[in-house]
Amino acid sequence: MFARMKQALAALLAAALALTTSMAQATLIQNGGFESYSGTPPPGTFGAVRPDPWLCAGPYCNIAAVKIYAQGTAHLNLDGGMHVYPGFPSQSPAGGNFLAADPCYGQNPGPCSATTFPGTSTIYQPVGILTPGKYVVSFWQAEGQWEGFTGDTTGQWEVGLGDICLNPVSCTGLFSGDIHFSPLMTNTLPPGGFVPWNFVTLNFTVPTTAAGVPQYLSFMALGNPSVPPMVFLDGVSLTQVPEPSSLSILGLGLCGLVMLGLRRRRA
Repeated sequence: MFARMKQALAALLAAALALTTSMAQATLIQNGGFESYSGTPPPGTFGAVRPDPWLCAGPYCNIAAVKIYAQGTAHLNLDGGMHVYPGFPSQSPAGGNFLAADPCYGQNPGPCSATTFPGTSTIYQPVGILTPGKYVVSFWQAEGQWEGFTGDTTGQWEVGLGDICLNPVSCTGLFSGDIHFSPLMTNTLPPGGFVPWNFVTLNFTVPTTAAGVPQYLSFMALGNPSVPPMVFLDGVSLTQVPEPSSLSILGLGLCGLVMLGLRRRRA
């Protein structure tokens, strides 16, 4: 009898552990490191290098507002486009290619926001229909300054998980979803200063009202474009947080195994 109980509890524990592990590890984002692309080799504007299935919203996606860089090239003026001062750590901790955006390219002066300037550079990816619940978005970010400009800079990412992308130009309609902001990066040492790569995790909720509604993950670049910063992104991941019921099953299985062990010791 003890043997059968032990086998049943072990099977229950294994099933719950497998479920929670798979949910914690499986990212719902494709090409989160921007390694796969079509078009001419990086560096290049988003229009020339398309890291499918990522999309770009805003009027400057095909110019110099959004680019894909290869390792070690963010500070090189290889195509006459935007590049940072030398010294920027142009190898992301995630490895491989990474993305850079100039917040509100073409706007000068003023703070960057989609409400005041709908040309804000936004990249986004359709992630399909998600089960209502808790999700975690993680990524690497950094900030540098466009070479040739001076003055303190700030930069960050506005991240949205909802039914359309965050950009009101290319994604018409009223955004319905969850929005969070990455930590503000402040660079007070330009020219030549930078904010090194830092890892960010943000918590999102897909409500029950979004059941059956395709979702999109968006990254909108924000900053002070009068002395243009460049905001960098790499290693994007979207994972679902295990439901409490799965954790309860795991806890019950562990308690059962402990109790079974105690009973066997007493016997």
